[in-house]
Order: sequence, then structure tokens, then C-alpha cells
Amino acid sequence: MINQNTFIIFDFETGGLGLTKEDYTPIQVAAIALDPRTLVKKGEFSSMMKPINYNKVSDKALEINKKTRKEILEAPDEKIVWGDFVSFVNRFNKSKKRFTAPIACGQNIINFDLPIAQTLCEVHGHDYSNLFHSHILDTLNISFLWFESRKEPSRYGMDPMRDFLGIPKEGAHDALVDVKHTALLLT
Repeated sequence: MINQNTFIIFDFETGGLGLTKEDYTPIQVAAIALDPRTLVKKGEFSSMMKPINYNKVSDKALEINKKTRKEILEAPDEKIVWGDFVSFVNRFNKSKKRFTAPIACGQNIINFDLPIAQTLCEVHGHDYSNLFHSHILDTLNISFLWFESRKEPSRYGMDPMRDFLGIPKEGAHDALVDVKHTALLLT
């Protein structure tokens, strides 16, 4: 059967630099829904969020993603934004079952974005088990498959891939810009 599940390309910007759940501190989430056959955009979501653990927001992380504490403090609460994001994703799940759920896509989502999504679902009382299909398209892994025997690009992170593919870095490290760039890489 030809895949009919919508692709949801999503990304978080965080206020932390660590790689553990305690360090994530999501401050922005964005997503684009793509038709799996035509790759036409079916929807878009983007919002800053004020995290529950605001005290863990790092100034160094804010330098990277060019966000300010003022923006974060003025953003809607994490619980509200996450509920809106879950509703956005669920719009593309016909039967509300895992096998019809959208396919999660993104840059390094297996090790970064999906664990954040799972944690946010647990914290805010949403069902993670049917949010996304079991298939995952991680462009970090896909890039490795495409380029592993080549000298260039030397790394598969988003910035090296932007350089290699000629995608401008203007606005990089904003969740919506990164989602759009990841969609270009994926398509």
C-alpha cells in the first residue's frame, strides 16, 4: 500500500544546552504538515512557549537561537502551546490510531525532538502513543545514508547540510525556519 500518512516535519528550540530530558527546556515549537504523495503543504504551526522550568533557560542557548527572555516570558504557557500542537498533529490522523497517525519527520528528531514531545505529552496529559506513526523520517540518518561514502559534507548536522545544499542560513535556529529548511532537505 502506498503511504497515505501525512508527514509532520517539526522542530523545537530549547533554552538548554544539555542532552538529557532535564536540560531540554522547550521554548518554541514549529511544524509543517506535508501531503506524502504530492509534498504540498497542508498546514503550518509555530509558537513560542513559556516553559514550566523557565529557571533552567540558559543565556548561552538563547545566543544560539536568538531568542530573548522577554519573548519567552510573554509567550503562552507551555501547557497551552503543547495542547495546540497536539491538536494540530491530530488533525492529520483520520482514525486517531497509530497506523493512521502522521509520520514524524525532522533533523535529529530520534534523539532530540521526539523525546521532548514524549515528555511534554506525559507532563501535560496527552496520549503520545497515537500522536505519530511508528515510522520516523530523521534527516540526520537519511543524510548519512546519502553521503556516508563522500568527503563532503563532512558532518550531517543542519548547518553543514545547509552549506552543502546552498540553503541560506538566514534565520537559522528559529524552529519555523529550521522546519522549512528540513522540509527542503527531505523533499
